[in-house]
Amino acid sequence: MSALPSSRTPDRLRTGVRAALTTLGTGFLRHPANTSLRAHVDAATLHNALLRLVFRLLFLFVAEDRDVLLSPDATAAARARYAAHFSTARLRARARGAVEQGELYAALRAVLDALGDPAGAPGLGLPGLGGLFAPTEADAPLHGLALSDEDLLTAVRRLSEAPDPGTRRARPVDFGRLEAEELGSVHESLLQLVPRIDAAERAFTLVGLPGNARKTSGSYYTPAALVECLLDAALDPVLDAAVARGEAAGAAARELLALTVCDPACGSGHFLVAAARRIARRLADVRGGTTEPYRDALREVVAHCVHGVDLDPMAVELARMALWLEAPEPGRPLTFLDARVKHGNALIGAAPDLLRGGIPDAAFTPTAGDDREHARALKKRNRAERKAFCDRPVTPGREEADAWCAAFLWRRTADAPPAVTDAVLRDLPGAPRSTHEEIARLRDRYRFFHWHLEFPEVFGPDGAGGFDCVLGNPPWERIKLQEQEFFAQHDAGIAAAKTAAARKRLIAALKEDPDRAALHTAFEAAKRTAEGTSHFLRNGGRYPLTGRGDINTYAVFAEAGRALTGPRGRMGMIVPTGIATDATTRFYFKDLVEGCALAALYDFENAAPVFPDVHRSFKFSVLSLTGRALREPAARFAFFLRDPAELRDEGRVFALTPEEIALLNPNTGTCPVFRSRRDAEITLGIYARLPVLIKEDDPDGNPWGVTFGTMFHMANDSHRFRTREELTATGWQAAGNHYVNGDRVMLPLYEAKMVDAYNHRAADVVKSATAVKRQNQPAYLTADAWASASRLAVPGNWVDRAETPPGTPPGRLAFLRISSPTNQRTMISAILPPAAIGDSVFLLHTRNARDSAALVAHFNSFVYDYVTRQKAAGLNLNFFYIRQLPVLPPATVHRHTDFLTPRVLELTCTAHDMGPFAADLGDTGGPFRWDEERRRRIRAELDAFFFHLYGVGRADTAYILDTFPIVRRKDEARYGGYRTKDLILTAYDHMAASGIATGGTYTSPLSPPPGAGPRHRCRG
Repeated sequence: MSALPSSRTPDRLRTGVRAALTTLGTGFLRHPANTSLRAHVDAATLHNALLRLVFRLLFLFVAEDRDVLLSPDATAAARARYAAHFSTARLRARARGAVEQGELYAALRAVLDALGDPAGAPGLGLPGLGGLFAPTEADAPLHGLALSDEDLLTAVRRLSEAPDPGTRRARPVDFGRLEAEELGSVHESLLQLVPRIDAAERAFTLVGLPGNARKTSGSYYTPAALVECLLDAALDPVLDAAVARGEAAGAAARELLALTVCDPACGSGHFLVAAARRIARRLADVRGGTTEPYRDALREVVAHCVHGVDLDPMAVELARMALWLEAPEPGRPLTFLDARVKHGNALIGAAPDLLRGGIPDAAFTPTAGDDREHARALKKRNRAERKAFCDRPVTPGREEADAWCAAFLWRRTADAPPAVTDAVLRDLPGAPRSTHEEIARLRDRYRFFHWHLEFPEVFGPDGAGGFDCVLGNPPWERIKLQEQEFFAQHDAGIAAAKTAAARKRLIAALKEDPDRAALHTAFEAAKRTAEGTSHFLRNGGRYPLTGRGDINTYAVFAEAGRALTGPRGRMGMIVPTGIATDATTRFYFKDLVEGCALAALYDFENAAPVFPDVHRSFKFSVLSLTGRALREPAARFAFFLRDPAELRDEGRVFALTPEEIALLNPNTGTCPVFRSRRDAEITLGIYARLPVLIKEDDPDGNPWGVTFGTMFHMANDSHRFRTREELTATGWQAAGNHYVNGDRVMLPLYEAKMVDAYNHRAADVVKSATAVKRQNQPAYLTADAWASASRLAVPGNWVDRAETPPGTPPGRLAFLRISSPTNQRTMISAILPPAAIGDSVFLLHTRNARDSAALVAHFNSFVYDYVTRQKAAGLNLNFFYIRQLPVLPPATVHRHTDFLTPRVLELTCTAHDMGPFAADLGDTGGPFRWDEERRRRIRAELDAFFFHLYGVGRADTAYILDTFPIVRRKDEARYGGYRTKDLILTAYDHMAASGIATGGTYTSPLSPPPGAGPRHRCRG
């Protein structure tokens, strides 16, 4: 039977590994001889031992099929003995036939034990490989156990066969061609599977965690095309520079082999293997370029150039295994990579400059579980010691580095061991034994990793060096412990609690139950670890730019990677696009821009999808930086990519200088998100002509005098909200969309779903009978409903008027918080009547109604929306975006008040509850009648006006309107053409003829003119 190429089987290999794990686990549990396992079994520890067993088997399959397992000096007799009685090839062949009773597992164990023994087994031709095969505590659950031939062969068959996509018949996998990334994909797919043991059935199973389909499917694993894209951006410039240096000195090969490449979150080694291949190809080229020089070069590169770190010990073993298999040298132990690929927490460690400064006072800031008074006393003592002993140097050793880290993670309670304060650090040998023991405990728990001590040849004695290239796709995870994820592995009932409050009650109850108190202790320990990590990242001094807010590991890894990069090196990472656009990372990105360290940022949306089972709207980027001794005069950008191949389209890639980025986002220095070079040119032109709404650090930077705010937090203020049922049950009477009870009034609580552009009554809020989450859904009103000036939007909740802020204006300028650059419209703004307003609607406080009218017209214009789309990368239209968007100066707008105000008035005041706002604008007539055609033409005139005043030419106006595909599609479905565009361009041409931008007078063709349209009668 022909073998199935491994490249066609990655998904099936993942399925096979999962099946093999459950088969082996259940087989061990059910074997009659394994009574001790059943008596003391722990699902997690058994799972870890099974993982090691399965990956050892996979290594054997690959090494045997490539003929690189046995020692090169093995005798012919030893080779024959191994092949006939001990090889996994024999096991795989027997797994496809009838099961014979024998001692197959004992023979397999003999092979595994021999590979873990430094002496190997010469009689079988087996070398001592160590590494993954070396016995550790993780293997203890399987020590001395028995396994039936049937269970072993079933597991082997699951691992070694896969269904052919064409015939659907099982075929053996060709492990000789298995790529390193396939093993890594398998490992990633298992990370979020939770082991379960059914004691009654003696069954071992793996269960997927809710909400973690990404990891369950292996889709966190980086596709090869994206890895190559990252190497193009970050590694190739390093190789080019090395070859150029070498050619000048006649030593290009030596320069290449002197390079150091590191992945600080290396996982199972995917990026390290890809980088090694790329360096080896370049090395082979300079030597002559045939196949054999490439294989030799690859072995040299793996031995000299690649470095990696990971917190997962299994991942570290797999990375070493992948590198060994990529450049095999039969007989060479896996341990030769121990000094290059290491286990540890890349984010928690000391640095020479921080050690020299002693223990900062911030180390003693209390966290959950600490005694605040004790923490305060420690901080006071530390401050005094720093002053008294600052002239006493800190010994730059590993123990001192561990102690420095431990100071941040110490329990700050009276019953804790004596803490590491500044004086203790400077005289560590004199510290009490209990202090040393606690340092060791914390070191092992948090896996401290001191880069300058682990790789002294890279960083030098003062830690000033660094890697020539830092690469990777670090974890994208919040540091804060997620209760639901923790208990999904330990108590499904608590994980499935309907609300956070209910879950907290169940957690608290654990402490009172003697049988379950241990779970509460484990939860508190995990929580303490997460909070300790967060505390270190915020206050340790290593991450001043990203160690803030709700910390996500990707941002901290990005800052760490930059610090690990040598002065003339390069860094490349795959991270969420928020690294360049979000408020929490703005300090980091601004520092990159101002330091000319940004080389490239290529943004991808997952529409293809690049990562299967990740939401299609998710955005991530290839980020490429230079070392601190290099400066990039302009960075290369591309956005909204769906495939790395699109980077070959020069129209998608453009350059921006630091000065241009500062012009576009003067407050934050964050990155705009242009789809094309033309978008960049149009937007830069607008910013060159117009000021931003608020320029921070400028005393005259807020000419409109606006402030931002929200009114009610939908979660934290929910105790203030009342439903219709609650109000009617307590005697309240409906009055429009208000409720009254004597002198008291309940105001409608506006949510984003109730609001549209120039329309405060877009939808009612109704309770869904089927939705499990987000039960409040919009029921959109129609033109028939809007035809009545008394038909108001009905909310889902009401709030007592007495609880709303005092001094309510007659109309509030509002815009919707949740949006997207891929929606029909991104910026949606309206004037809201006096009401309670939830935080899905943001508020802009202005000096008067006329300013509110002018700004709502800005916000709802296509040109403003277009620029907004170049800025907003995520779903939240935060205040910091709006502050940096271009608006006309008040003096310019006031010259056009007679044009703007009547049009905003007619679009906005279509219901009786907007009467106070109309009166504030000087209008005392009744509400305007809702007329779809008039509204469309009035909005077209406003759009044309802003295109002119923003200085956008006709061709660019037409182009901008074409960047709103959903508007076009809906127009074409309704009118047979892009009518919105036609109306705006017609108005644009008429205004151009009138010279409106230079003071000319424009006369609307509408009759009656805007602001004089048909009205309802005023209420008596």
